[in-house]
Amino acid sequence: MSEDPLWEQFVATLSDFEAVEVLLDRLHEMASKGRLAEYLACFGPKSIFVGTDSSEFWTIEEFAKLCRKHFRNGKGWTYIPIKGSRELRVNVHEGFGWFYERLEHKQYVEARGTGMVEFIEGKWVIMQYVLSFPVPNALVEKLALQVRKRLKPRKRS
Repeated sequence: MSEDPLWEQFVATLSDFEAVEVLLDRLHEMASKGRLAEYLACFGPKSIFVGTDSSEFWTIEEFAKLCRKHFRNGKGWTYIPIKGSRELRVNVHEGFGWFYERLEHKQYVEARGTGMVEFIEGKWVIMQYVLSFPVPNALVEKLALQVRKRLKPRKRS
């Protein structure tokens, strides 16, 4: 997944913490602008994306195929990080980190992104991204009943 050389030069000037912060901002910006190559360049070669539906667990190859359909008209999806909500932990010596961020969405109001980043081949990439919707505790019981009606029973092993 190719990257813009000017972008790579810019990111090389940042601290590891700043580079991860900028990576997450770029992820959301490129998705919002429908810029598929730049969006996918935020992920690593063995990344996993976990969506909001229980069936949504994709390798980067599977996720790229899904993204191509959504981004084909130069439009992607827009999740805007809520200022001050992002938490980052970066272990520079081990080359990994994790994050938590709250996101605004026009239709879904609020979402949550969590995941892991890794320093690979001289740059930070997202290795796992989990998108979820926080549910107020007061709504959990009613929502759980609705979900139970829609989900297929799971076979026990």
